[in-house]
Amino acid sequence: MKPVSILLSLATAVDAYYVCPATLTAADAASITYGYKVQSLLDSYYSSIPVNASYFSDLPMASTQDSNGMTKAENTVTNVRGLAKQASLGKQAISELAQKASVNLDDDCQYRYPLAPNGTVYLKNAFYFEATMCGAFIGLADYVESPESAFLAARLSAEHGIHASALRAMMQPVGFMPNSTYLTPAFTPDMIMQEGMSVGQLGTWLNGCAKSPAAPCGGHVVIGDLLATLAGQNASMTSAGACPTATGGYSMGSNGTHSYANGTGTSSASQNASMTPQAYTGAAATTNAWASASLMALAFAVLLL
Repeated sequence: MKPVSILLSLATAVDAYYVCPATLTAADAASITYGYKVQSLLDSYYSSIPVNASYFSDLPMASTQDSNGMTKAENTVTNVRGLAKQASLGKQAISELAQKASVNLDDDCQYRYPLAPNGTVYLKNAFYFEATMCGAFIGLADYVESPESAFLAARLSAEHGIHASALRAMMQPVGFMPNSTYLTPAFTPDMIMQEGMSVGQLGTWLNGCAKSPAAPCGGHVVIGDLLATLAGQNASMTSAGACPTATGGYSMGSNGTHSYANGTGTSSASQNASMTPQAYTGAAATTNAWASASLMALAFAVLLL
């Protein structure tokens, strides 16, 4: 056998350690259920308040006529209804994926919603939800195993990111800072489940409905400014509030106080993230390192023949 053929065979053997799941796994099932609850919250929020042009009359230049002949308030109604439709389609997509995995999804959640006395606050709430869910589905991609689940997580995160950018553009003239040091924020399920009013926290509104799926390989997913790292089971984690927000500190409330659609309450949860992501060094990493070292040694021996 030629040296090149031997090298290719050895490389193929190393790659064979990863087995692509042919069907949706238990990890996918737990992640699908979590994603469905999160997406359903947004779908429910959009349908909780009937909107019309009068509702958005408090927007700046609400009566200004746009290029399509409609006022800004009227176009906002159309856009919001379009966002509501996309939220419903996202929920439908997760439901169809759940059917393939034989996952039973119940719809008996008692969601809460932030108050929206006028159109301006309504759009701020919508931005908060969309920006948070963009990061939620980015983070969820680390918890799924099948390509189908990963594809949908990526598609939904892109969907919500586009929506959040559009909503922010309606509220602020500058949405992209030239001194930014991080990519689009991402959040693990545990971070999403925390109570609070900042982007990246939905626990208050999920109201105990959703459960966090387990992280892969028995480890912990640590999200940094640019990369996500899988830390080992025994790796130390610090609570340092390291998770960036999509708004550079945007919060819907202050001093931990917030308003519900059905009451008021306070929260004191803190973000949990690590300032220094640690490399995963468990069994899979050890096996891959051994395989890579063996490949290099054998390749060197072949070249000496």
